[in-house]
Amino acid sequence: MNLSSNRINQNPPRNRGGRAIPNRASAQPTPSRPQVQQANTLSNYGTITRIRSLYLGQILKGEVTDLRNTEIVVTLENNTTVAGKLQNGSWLAIGETAAFKVASASQENIILEALPRTDMALANSTIQKALEEAGLPKTDKNQQIVLELMNNQLPIHRQGIQQMLQLAYQHKDIQIPTLVLMNKLQIPLTETNAVQLERYINNANCITTQLQDLASDLTNLIQKTAEPYKEEDRINTISTTPEDASALAANPQKQVTETIVSQEVANNGIGGTSSFQTVAARIISSICDTSTLTTSDTKTTLPDAILQLTEPEQTELVSILENFDLTETTKEAIRSGTLSLRQAIHLIRKDFEQAYTLDMENTITDAPNANTEQASKNSHAQTNAQMLRTSLFDTPLIQKIEQQFTDLQIANKELGGALNNVEQVELSQILNQFPLDEKVKDKIVTGEIHTSELMRTIKTVLPFTPEQPAAALLSSSTFSKLLKKELLNSFLLSPKELSQQGGVDFYYRKLEKHLQELDAVLEKQLFTRQQTSDLLMTNTMQTNAKESVGQLKDNLDFMKLLNQFFSFVQLPTKMQDACTHADLYVYTRKKQLAKQQNPIHILLHLDMDYLGSMNVDVKLKNKTITANFSMSDEKSRKLLENNLSLLNDALLEKGYLCNSKVSKPEKEVDIVKDFIEPEHATHGISRYSFDLRA
Repeated sequence: MNLSSNRINQNPPRNRGGRAIPNRASAQPTPSRPQVQQANTLSNYGTITRIRSLYLGQILKGEVTDLRNTEIVVTLENNTTVAGKLQNGSWLAIGETAAFKVASASQENIILEALPRTDMALANSTIQKALEEAGLPKTDKNQQIVLELMNNQLPIHRQGIQQMLQLAYQHKDIQIPTLVLMNKLQIPLTETNAVQLERYINNANCITTQLQDLASDLTNLIQKTAEPYKEEDRINTISTTPEDASALAANPQKQVTETIVSQEVANNGIGGTSSFQTVAARIISSICDTSTLTTSDTKTTLPDAILQLTEPEQTELVSILENFDLTETTKEAIRSGTLSLRQAIHLIRKDFEQAYTLDMENTITDAPNANTEQASKNSHAQTNAQMLRTSLFDTPLIQKIEQQFTDLQIANKELGGALNNVEQVELSQILNQFPLDEKVKDKIVTGEIHTSELMRTIKTVLPFTPEQPAAALLSSSTFSKLLKKELLNSFLLSPKELSQQGGVDFYYRKLEKHLQELDAVLEKQLFTRQQTSDLLMTNTMQTNAKESVGQLKDNLDFMKLLNQFFSFVQLPTKMQDACTHADLYVYTRKKQLAKQQNPIHILLHLDMDYLGSMNVDVKLKNKTITANFSMSDEKSRKLLENNLSLLNDALLEKGYLCNSKVSKPEKEVDIVKDFIEPEHATHGISRYSFDLRA
């Protein structure tokens, strides 16, 4: 994308999917002297400048036009001005010409490292001599090509320079530093590969973030497309008779395909656009893990656990429940510590409802006597008694039991773990209008239903559901919250998959299948029946979702390409309360891995919400493990140091001797210099493969 303006950001603002947002700022008069206050920017007064203009390690040459403390403005030879932070330039002054190395190039931070005069003079002399011997003009472009060839330790003879000039002419969309590096590494020269390489070099290609963006795009698309139908009284093209609802509840999986096809034909004919209900059903079907569920899954007993209480707490619980119908068997189960958590919750909720009903009945009975003074006193006394009935359950003990049950539901991915009580009631009220089996409705009320089972059921009945109740569901914030959680559960690695042999490989195969199916859904125009304004909005949101899918597919393809050089995989993981990201790098060369030669050397990079960023450098030789945990945050380092013995003991039980330490990070991971170039020295790329065995 090209922009021509007085002043643009070096990296433009991007939306959640990484798409560039057009610069809408009006042009301002060009100042006679650039202001340092506008730091971290790139300006071009005479030519069109690409957004991707600065790269880590790029060498710039220009005149210092402003310098205040560590803030600097440099005017390059082509009248482009770069404003940012200065490193190692105490000897510089305004008006001097110098060379700078780009130490950081992000939207928030441009850092220029001043090169010593001796290095600058030597580089200039070598560049000039190489161009003279090659008989080529000393243009800025030719000098940049020679410089990048030198930086990559490539020959700077006439043939090499001319080859790069020809490639630069053929691939004008690829910047010269990236072009030289790709040619050296024998990476196919495409703009997509160039973008991916630049993102990986700058640590800006996190799959976890892209998957979160895609989940948001899809949730917004479904929600916004349903909103125009929520308030309108429309005649539905497909109605649901009581017989249809009964048949659907009895065997929903059998009818879903026929329903979707008949719905599309009824609305638009084969190959046409679809109703918003059908579109939502197709999106949910293509990305949620519902296809593996069968009707028998709905009858499977949910996992349970034993109620964990101390002896005093067991006695307190018995004293609370004895005010209601507590059997001797249940009392003994509480005291012996054998009562299950679900049994305890069902009993507490049943007794609370009984207490609430009695309170309400007493309130209604006392209402006619409210006019007399004595009746008022009696009513006040009775109210206190009533309050005691419900307040029995307002104790830390009951709250502890409720929390244990919530944790169980979160672990089991049940509805009660995804939504709070108010949200469950709202969802239950909306779904009451759907043709659902009564047992399913009861599960929704209690929250004891797998979210995947609920999504399968909703996906199945959506095409049978009239527009208004369907729109009420799809446009509600509660359903959007539930849908996004389910999408992330499907998109991201689970701890269980991480621990299983072959789990990561299976995950990526599943993710690629999701993206292919989703791409097929979003390929065609999905809506035409909406008003013009609604249609423009939904088409834009559909485009955003499709672009997010495309970016993820490009990322996965390039990760396969990187695996030709070294074993590497991203690990986007869904934990209980958050999404975490990890990168697994293998230093050991692939030939040695294939022969299972020791030692094995890996690096695990983790980004965590509470502990921050951490690199774990691990070496394995025979049964000895050497691990170095490097973290920037001092509190996190202390916490880890105090608990390293737990890790060492756990590994010792498995037969490994572990020597571990915690330190400050010495340097950032350089994916090119640390991993790609060492492997490239032994072989080039011949084919694509995705090696996840490491």
